[in-house]
Amino acid sequence: GRRSLDTLTLLLLYKKKYPEKMHLLRGKHECGSISRIYGFYDECKRKFSVKLWKGFVEVFNCMPFCALVWERILCVPSGL
Repeated sequence: GRRSLDTLTLLLLYKKKYPEKMHLLRGKHECGSISRIYGFYDECKRKFSVKLWKGFVEVFNCMPFCALVWERILCVPSGL
């Protein structure tokens, strides 16, 4: 969406502030090729730079695809 950069930045700040309470998963849009198609690349380029977008892609590449909560609930994004 139009505020993707702001939203992602806020989520990453929450993750930094509450590392044990905040968990971020990588979905199908969190990769370089898809983020270019759906506008995240354009938003980063328009507001800052392509270098910033490349940095976010590196962050996406470090994010897990799934998580196990309380050793019994498997969390997986719906697009995978």
